[in-house]
Amino acid sequence: MFMIVFLLGRPGSGKSNVARLIEMFAGDRGWFTHYTNDYEHLQKMFLQEKAECIPLERRNFRLTGPEECNGFDVIGFSVLVKVLETMREELEEVESESSEEDNILCLIEFARDSYHDALQLFGSNLLQDAHLIYLDVDLESCIERNHRRSDHFVSDEIMRTYYRNDDWSRVMYNLQHNYDKRIIRNTGIFQDLKQEVEEWVDIHLGHEVVIPDGYVTVG
Repeated sequence: MFMIVFLLGRPGSGKSNVARLIEMFAGDRGWFTHYTNDYEHLQKMFLQEKAECIPLERRNFRLTGPEECNGFDVIGFSVLVKVLETMREELEEVESESSEEDNILCLIEFARDSYHDALQLFGSNLLQDAHLIYLDVDLESCIERNHRRSDHFVSDEIMRTYYRNDDWSRVMYNLQHNYDKRIIRNTGIFQDLKQEVEEWVDIHLGHEVVIPDGYVTVG
């Protein structure tokens, strides 16, 4: 079985935490997880621009934040399309190499101001049975969380401009495909998030059942 889950929401909303939890619970149920996120792809493109000494006026990224974080802001927004196309090709390759006997779970994490347009870049074949999980967290809470992060840097400026608003409500009601959609209001404690994610995994990937001889089966 091949399943695709899109993890959506502002930077700082908790998408990566949810991805790690899903991967953990899915592994307990016999699923192999392939995880990809747009930040790592974008950062690689940013570092390539630096290494190649691209003239500043031709760059798609601007250095921001502490130097050790290799933080950046996108200033050439065409790269946001390019990176999603790269992620789509990555998914297509994983799907082509999987068999019907495999349980492959693909987690795709990204943040955009227009999820409707972004999702269309993945094409109808990948989208037809996709699941959407949206992390609903207010802007100021996301900014505060970003300040505490050490794994990557997101500037207040890009948060208050590009990520200020998105079109999730449009996605909820207007997309052509009948997606399975889940909103997680990630404003409580981590244990609450963990419980909600495990409930989602139980519904979509099956319960973990431990039988007396110690083997695990998926129901």
